Amino acid sequence: MFKPGAVMYARAAEKIHRRHCEFCGVELTAHQGLSSGICDKPQCHEQMIARVGQELIDRKRKENAEKVEKLFTAAAPLVEKAAQDIGAEGDDFVRSKLPFHEFGPVPLEEERKAALEKHLRWIAARAFTEEVPDRDLSYRDDLERDQHDVLDTACSACRGGCCANAGDTAFLQDDDIKRWRQRNPDGTEEQVVEHYMSMLPDDVMGEGCVFQSPTGCNMPRSERSDQCHTFYCKSLKTLQEDLMESTHGKTVFVVGHNQLPVSVVGWSPDTGRVPVMGGVERERKAPEPIVMSSDDFK
Repeated sequence: MFKPGAVMYARAAEKIHRRHCEFCGVELTAHQGLSSGICDKPQCHEQMIARVGQELIDRKRKENAEKVEKLFTAAAPLVEKAAQDIGAEGDDFVRSKLPFHEFGPVPLEEERKAALEKHLRWIAARAFTEEVPDRDLSYRDDLERDQHDVLDTACSACRGGCCANAGDTAFLQDDDIKRWRQRNPDGTEEQVVEHYMSMLPDDVMGEGCVFQSPTGCNMPRSERSDQCHTFYCKSLKTLQEDLMESTHGKTVFVVGHNQLPVSVVGWSPDTGRVPVMGGVERERKAPEPIVMSSDDFK
């Protein structure tokens, strides 16, 4: 049995015996051997930084894989049902873990409406300081198209967790008002404010975006901010990476809250979105999932 501090002593002794840079092999000073184990060459420091970064990425991937496995094991019967519904054979499908926007619907308060109106008037005043802009808006064509794809399914299953960060501004900025002006060249500041205010829902999802209703975003895609269309959370980025390695794109999502499964959704190019509701054994305080269409958020 090791004496107290034996491991520490062993590691210190190991460092003392480091005589050469582990990347270029040059002889180290005593200080270098005890500290970093590399020399002072920039390229050696760059290699050390790259290695540490890769180790961090690998550790995060391992942790995420463990979380995915835990959720899929807890929801095994529903996962199997979802896989069958989308035509996946055995385990031949992409496994994806999604967060869960836990807040339920509440009435939209007058204070929040007033906060949005104040923000709209501020950005509209700035957007109307110049002539009607003449910009190329073709980049919005793909963003505004109803694609009903696997990413839409992921966002609706999560219930728009990233939308919760939009608060009373809905991520709207000057450029969004300028785009509205370009499409409505005769519009006024007052009209654009009234236009956005008219789309507010009666109920919203907790303290999230003022346009986030229980059935999804109350704004059509054409009115949402660029950020609403282009932001991808870590779950979506991981899903995209996994799909690049898939031959057919069949995917089963387990939506989790505090590492406990809430709902299961399947998707494939042939079937589209296939929700599998109920039957997940769990103890949680989050509300029951709300069934929505695949284009509710993205």
